[in-house]
Amino acid sequence: KQVYDLGCRHFALLFDDIDPQFSCSLDQKRFPSLAKAQVHVSNHIYKIFSSDCYFMFCPTEYCASRAYPTLEDSNYLQTIGNELCQAFDVLWTGEKVVPETITAQHIKSVRKILKRKPLIWENLHANDYDPRRVFLGPYFGRDLELVDEIAGVLSNPNNQFELNYIPLLSLSIWYQCAMQKQEYDIKKVCRTCIEK
Repeated sequence: KQVYDLGCRHFALLFDDIDPQFSCSLDQKRFPSLAKAQVHVSNHIYKIFSSDCYFMFCPTEYCASRAYPTLEDSNYLQTIGNELCQAFDVLWTGEKVVPETITAQHIKSVRKILKRKPLIWENLHANDYDPRRVFLGPYFGRDLELVDEIAGVLSNPNNQFELNYIPLLSLSIWYQCAMQKQEYDIKKVCRTCIEK
């Protein structure tokens, strides 16, 4: 409410990288599962601020490798898909936290479970987990067909602002190629980035 009163209209409810079990016995008594608790809180917040706000939701199981026991059999993800208000965009990183590839087929499977197009939380160039490394290469390993299967791409770039020129420019070229049904040629993309 305080942030809303200051003018913020975009909110992300981030339940990533937390203990997948309740740490409070009161929560455990009130809610049958972690997913039910997260959905309850999120839907309640949405009801209060829904009139003019945009909401994102990051599940605790935000990639296939974190889904328990599997992506297809995760009660947690099924609850999120079935009960989270449809107005929420749900963040998803792919098969892993930092996947080498994201295929349209994988995202189609995720869509069935989440009952909506996921919003890709792109960690390809992220270095917040190891700031001694930087990732300078172009955006790659993502099917162009993803554009039809996702709600969008939210880039999590290098911590060092200036080092994100090629990653972000190449992401925009990837998107343009996907929208215009053109080939995404990595060599051509690299030349374009260097020339600009």
